[in-house]
Amino acid sequence: MKRPPTIYLVAGWCFLVFMAQLGKVEKGLKGLSGAQISPEIGHLASALAAILIIWHIVRLIQLKAFNRWFSMGVLALYTLELLWHLTFLVPKLEHSGRYAVGTLSVSLLNVACIWYLGRRAFRQFAVEFVAEREKEKHTRNMQEASKKKLQDEIRNKKS
Repeated sequence: MKRPPTIYLVAGWCFLVFMAQLGKVEKGLKGLSGAQISPEIGHLASALAAILIIWHIVRLIQLKAFNRWFSMGVLALYTLELLWHLTFLVPKLEHSGRYAVGTLSVSLLNVACIWYLGRRAFRQFAVEFVAEREKEKHTRNMQEASKKKLQDEIRNKKS
């Protein structure tokens, strides 16, 4: 059973969205804390968050259920944020047309990813894919254990 190639596109988009949100969170924390947090701690927190994002994307590519649902939730919240900006902030901007087109494009990509990850057929495929991978992993581990046990028995007979 092969992984669908479109999951790589979805994972790439999720990575971009998550990293963009990380940048917003960093700016917000700097604004709230002022000089209370040292730059070293801020950089360490950013690096840790980036590692968590990469871990999440790897697990998303592995089609793990939590990571699929978490991605859908983050994309939905980001889409709501973008639509709120489009509704209340864009009319006040000087170049509102360009911003509106960009916002709608990003929102459309978010909705497409949510739709892709949330389809019943994809969810069913992901569950079967993960189960098959776990079965293969279990089989491989059992073969290694049997091989090791057999080698130990051969060594014991020679002794």
